[in-house]
Amino acid sequence: MTIDDLPLNGPAIEITKLRKMTEKLLNIIKTNRIPLVGFVNESLLYAPNEADERIEILKMWSDAGVELGNHTFSHMGFKDASLADYEDDFVRGESVIKLLVKPKKIRYFRHPFLQMGATRETEDAFEKFIGERGYRAVPVTMDTMDWMFLAAYAKSKGTG
Repeated sequence: MTIDDLPLNGPAIEITKLRKMTEKLLNIIKTNRIPLVGFVNESLLYAPNEADERIEILKMWSDAGVELGNHTFSHMGFKDASLADYEDDFVRGESVIKLLVKPKKIRYFRHPFLQMGATRETEDAFEKFIGERGYRAVPVTMDTMDWMFLAAYAKSKGTG
């Protein structure tokens, strides 16, 4: 199973609620021994006055046995990005994860928005680039657009 956009997907959630929500979710994952890869957007770690706490919440995922994967730094779409810009965003997207998963290596990458390179050649060049770094791109087998449901729920509760 995979989850995209760790440590948080959707509208901002107050840090205490985010921690509690993460604890509940991780408890279910551990109790049921669900194998999981969580794909991280490291830019989501850098909320004003919350970076340390958000990194600690991301560490909770790793400590719970969830394998962390790279989902780029900024959740950049590849369709309209240059190969060089996309590669740079990819590299920026592994800085904190590398520290949390040591001594293991990060093995998986997921394209934000599921956007591959604009041409087969561009995508092949990127796949070679990440392959040389020990990664492989992981597809999605089911896309429920869960982020849309979270946004609609938050709006209905008056929190988004």
